[in-house]
Amino acid sequence: MKHPCPLPAGDPDLLREGPLKWGRGWLAVSKPTGISLHNDPGHDLLSAMAQYVETHGELAEAMGYDAGFGIHLPHRLDKETSGIVIMACAEAAHRWISRQFEEKRVVKEYNAIVHGDLAIPQGALWGEWAWPLSKTAGGRSNPAGTGKKVHCLTRYRSLCHSPRYTLIACEPVTGRMHQIRRHARMAGHAVVGDARYGTPQSIRHLKSMGFSRLALHAASITLVLPETASPATLASPGLPVEMIRLMEQDLAGKQAGDGVIG
Repeated sequence: MKHPCPLPAGDPDLLREGPLKWGRGWLAVSKPTGISLHNDPGHDLLSAMAQYVETHGELAEAMGYDAGFGIHLPHRLDKETSGIVIMACAEAAHRWISRQFEEKRVVKEYNAIVHGDLAIPQGALWGEWAWPLSKTAGGRSNPAGTGKKVHCLTRYRSLCHSPRYTLIACEPVTGRMHQIRRHARMAGHAVVGDARYGTPQSIRHLKSMGFSRLALHAASITLVLPETASPATLASPGLPVEMIRLMEQDLAGKQAGDGVIG
């Protein structure tokens, strides 16, 4: 069934706005697409947030920033993916958060736009993709990868549909590299703008229409924050404007895609 999409906008400016939320030993940031977390010193997300914190002394003091420890990442997010990231700026907080990721007690929810009309089984609240995946990511011709494969589970639910696309919420219950992107490809509904797992034809056409990013966004992280006892949810400000625009164009009937399952 076609219906309007709930599409709040988010467009962060890291060095102007700083962290979305923070507490003793930690901070949460909304990462734009195209920025590496840590592999581009001076230009990556860690560098940007270290610069921000170190030039805001009152904030650094309030959050217990340890200059000797710096800022570290307890989890990862691909360069092409936007959305919520949690960082640690003290060693004890880093251990606390990292342990929850290692023990798979953190719930991560993403939003993605996928090609085609993706439905969930009748009567179910969530659909599931449960194909085994190898540790090493494959490509569009073999997204499952080569070598030993292990059980992987991604849950998804449809939020809204346009003629060519479906906006979904999804949770990678397990944590293989590119798990959502690989499972989406295997389901025949590749993530829009995915140069690795989508078709070259779809990428070329999307770029010609001004869409040149991966339509995958980390919407929220739920975990027990340092010095607290109950789970809390850290959420990004909203869906990126490029993803909103793509859905709006397609809902309006404009030529915003090629109609090919990517």
